[in-house]
Amino acid sequence: MPESTPELSFQVHATSIPAWLHAAVARTAQLTPRQLSALRYLGEGLSNAAIARALACSERTVKLHTTEVVRRLELESRTQAALVGFHMALNGTLGMPERSMPEKTSTRI
Repeated sequence: MPESTPELSFQVHATSIPAWLHAAVARTAQLTPRQLSALRYLGEGLSNAAIARALACSERTVKLHTTEVVRRLELESRTQAALVGFHMALNGTLGMPERSMPEKTSTRI
């Protein structure tokens, strides 16, 4: 009789989440809807250019949103902000962004 393989399951325990991440998630209540959308896209790993397309704004505006997210969540970097966005999306605590990602189109002049 073949040996059965034990099922593997992945569970994240609250004790394995760093304190800074818990604190940052709690502070997301201070963010505007636009900043939350930017945070969601950061968590998806999108570049500033891709976020700008998705939010129909300039890259400069995305950089301003990102800087404000980092400041309001009391983080040290864009990478930490992306981790917060990823964590919240993974746990279902960060809703869908304001706009869905538009299809990439090329325009030549």
